[in-house]
Amino acid sequence: MTLPQRSEDDKTIEIGLPNGRRLTIPASLDPSILAGLLPVLDAS
Repeated sequence: MTLPQRSEDDKTIEIGLPNGRRLTIPASLDPSILAGLLPVLDAS
């Protein structure tokens, strides 16, 4: 059985935060946006 190919727009990355939460983001997310989000999400 083969899995259907996913387009670049459908790919995601899961990040485990130190506070135990998990963040799933699109792989295409701009790294500068992610850099701004991580401190806010980690603090909450």
